[in-house]
Amino acid sequence: MIKTIASSFILLLFTCTDSEPIDVVETTPVEEVEQVELEKTPEPDSDEEAFLLFYKNFTETIRSKNLDSLNTYIDVDFGVYFIESNGAIPSFTKYYGFDKFKSVQGKVFGELKFKLLDLEPVFEDLPKVVCTETKYDKDGCFVEKINPFKDNEIWYYTELNEKEKQAISIIAKSIVYTVVNTSNYTFYFSETNEGLKLSFIDLRVPCEA
Repeated sequence: MIKTIASSFILLLFTCTDSEPIDVVETTPVEEVEQVELEKTPEPDSDEEAFLLFYKNFTETIRSKNLDSLNTYIDVDFGVYFIESNGAIPSFTKYYGFDKFKSVQGKVFGELKFKLLDLEPVFEDLPKVVCTETKYDKDGCFVEKINPFKDNEIWYYTELNEKEKQAISIIAKSIVYTVVNTSNYTFYFSETNEGLKLSFIDLRVPCEA
């Protein structure tokens, strides 16, 4: 009887040993998964990198034509001013939503031409208007942490009333970044209570009346 039990045990042992090995599935610890996700979207190392990421998201939103998403780049108190040419006098029109915009030619925002909008701005001196063979002394997209707008005070040469001019003057002082894309427009970004927001878009074409 004992031999029979021993023989059965040995047979069972060899049977288990000869069977196919069980696949072992290696899992990644939760901590490592979270680390991988963080590495995919690294935090900007500088203010310049942070702005470039902000601007990229901004231009991609313009290209998507999702005006509701684009409206999040407007401060709810400041609004955004569009600067256009109205003959020899610049015109300033304030909007609280891109869906409300209508140009002096009657175009809605989606009809504006944003050529080479996907150019990444280069941090260097902004291009100068020269009006010779070309409109600017260099071509491309450029950004500078500078506020040239507050000193030119072109809004005082408009037909706006004094209260509106004073409001523009206050907002103009909040500009921290200026972007010039020589293929389309000039963008001014202000630091507000809601963070970095678009405060002015200059749609005027240099060297044209």
